Amino acid sequence: MEIASADLEKLISRNLTLPEKLDLLLQMILALYSLRIKKINHLDIKPANILVVETDTKFNIKLSDFGESR
Repeated sequence: MEIASADLEKLISRNLTLPEKLDLLLQMILALYSLRIKKINHLDIKPANILVVETDTKFNIKLSDFGESR
């Protein structure tokens, strides 16, 4: 199990490079696309529900709080 170091809301305040921002955006798009294929509607997408796991080389996002999803 991975432990998130922050959520997107906290990460926004850091000075990220353009490639890091684009990578996070691409990960978010792919996560939402994956949910769409599985016909899952999250219904509560916000920065606080996007957890960020920081590795040595990059950030990885994880969607959380599926309490209102259908």
